[in-house]
Amino acid sequence: MTDTQYLAADELHKLPECINAMANSSGGIITLEGGRKISVATSETVQVLGGKVYRRIEGQNVLSNKRARSVMALRSGDDFPAEDSRLDSESVEAFRRVVLGRNAGLRQFARMEFMRRTGIMSGTHVTFAGALMFGEALTVKAELRHKDIRAEIEQHNIWDTMTVILPRLTRRLSAKSADNVRDALASALLRADYCLDTHINIAVLSSPPRIETDCPGIIRPRIRNHRLARMFALAGFSSSFFPAEQDMLNFRAHSTIFIEGITHIVL
Repeated sequence: MTDTQYLAADELHKLPECINAMANSSGGIITLEGGRKISVATSETVQVLGGKVYRRIEGQNVLSNKRARSVMALRSGDDFPAEDSRLDSESVEAFRRVVLGRNAGLRQFARMEFMRRTGIMSGTHVTFAGALMFGEALTVKAELRHKDIRAEIEQHNIWDTMTVILPRLTRRLSAKSADNVRDALASALLRADYCLDTHINIAVLSSPPRIETDCPGIIRPRIRNHRLARMFALAGFSSSFFPAEQDMLNFRAHSTIFIEGITHIVL
């Protein structure tokens, strides 16, 4: 009991094996899978793991189960299994073709092993990063507003956003504007805090001609989900952060990309 570490509520991702049991607890003994027990007091959380004792700092709120799982997935190197493990197989295959064309070292692996090595799978389960990339976990909405023109397109995973929405936004732009839009969108998708919200908004505006991206979360200087960043890099998408402004009141971040002509964009 001498090796004790004290954790604030937002550090519970350091305890991936008991994150769910530590959520929403009001005290007592909780039994984990495999028969392991943890003692939870009303004012603190105690976990014996590998001979160490962890305590939640008194006064900090215990995370809800959903929030705790999201914190673990997006702020640690270990991704939890996605609750909805359905993937779009055609999108996965399209991603595989792109990656194999860029990385000959992965060509020796069969489909399932490829999915494990790229972060889509962990063991036998789909990761949260994999669900974000190829499932239906998100709502990414692009809206064109120009005079009397109103057009909208929506996708529900990152791969379709980058391969369907992005080409429609950039196909008639100059190379410089297209690169800026691509980097800003990739940045928004990577920096988003999906434990707060799963909506990414893209507004195409005409006065002055610009594209604005809006994503949930406080701006951080580090990647939230390294599996997701690896998939971006393997597919050739930018993983650097585009300059953004913080909306602290609503916990969202905004980027603005000025372009040469709004009438060239057709959604």
